[in-house]
Amino acid sequence: MANLANSKNMNILIIGLGSAGQRHLRILSKLFKETSDVYVYRGKHKRGLISSNLREENMEIDPIQFYGAKELLHSEDFQTLNWDLSVIATPPKSHLEFFQLVSSNSKRILIEKPVSTDLDTAAAIQKIAIENNKSVLIGYQIIFHELVQILLEYIKELGDIESCGIVFIESLAEMNPFRKMDTHHLAKPEGGGVFLGLSHDLDLTLYLFGVNGYKDLNFTNILRNSAEAIIECDLNVNLLCSKGSIPTKASFSISDKSKKRSLTINGSKANLELNLVTQTITLRNHNREIVHNKNLVVDKDSLFRDQVNYLLSINDFNYFCENNLNRSMLIAEMNESLCKTH
Repeated sequence: MANLANSKNMNILIIGLGSAGQRHLRILSKLFKETSDVYVYRGKHKRGLISSNLREENMEIDPIQFYGAKELLHSEDFQTLNWDLSVIATPPKSHLEFFQLVSSNSKRILIEKPVSTDLDTAAAIQKIAIENNKSVLIGYQIIFHELVQILLEYIKELGDIESCGIVFIESLAEMNPFRKMDTHHLAKPEGGGVFLGLSHDLDLTLYLFGVNGYKDLNFTNILRNSAEAIIECDLNVNLLCSKGSIPTKASFSISDKSKKRSLTINGSKANLELNLVTQTITLRNHNREIVHNKNLVVDKDSLFRDQVNYLLSINDFNYFCENNLNRSMLIAEMNESLCKTH
């Protein structure tokens, strides 16, 4: 992975100053503050300095000043400079609008996940990226972790893949403890809800198997909050890849339940579990005997940093970018079907 912390004279733009935007601001300022200029557009949302553990927000401290960045007051100012990197860290309904504003004069663009809540918007972003040969990534950072290579090696020992299961439960209140989450975009119908908010592990699954499509999509046990945002759902789907069809079940929840986050892959010879709560990868044979057991450390800051370093190391819309956007489009298409389910 290239590390460009010594790159000279770069112009970096961060759009949005919520928890994701401030994490990018903190990491990018640390990496490049001596060599490059970091600009921030916060729009109408005024936030104080958010702690790195997301537990506290100090409204007395301006994060832009704290990290030594420069502020852009108007979106029209995006056109005043050419950007080496633009980061769009705003609610998904605004992604296309900001992407269009920076796509002509930014070499590389990172869009926080999800790319959008509907397929048409995702397709519009992909079309612009391809036509302009633009380096674009959607912010599914977990695939930059070493656990991916471990999983790929262990999957070789499973034999024929028979099924896959995902469980991802996280309290909405615990996602950003520094603020009341009932007004967060995930708690609103147009904000993405549980399926998109917890789509990291689905993206990881699509990546591991090289999924290029799906069939027999079915959402059940759909629970909405008082604002009609979907806060729980179960997914049944057959994921299509070069090795055939993989029956997959997934459960997602952002209601007030005990945190769970696991990926289970069942094969003809062995079973594999990734548990991101205990941070372990375990491979068991059919006698339930442990064949491999690996402990992990998953640090979000390092994943953000590795994704940014990768994006800065490329100059065009390459194979990795294409697959990243294709997976994001599949997720947006699934979400569109979910939202039409009553």
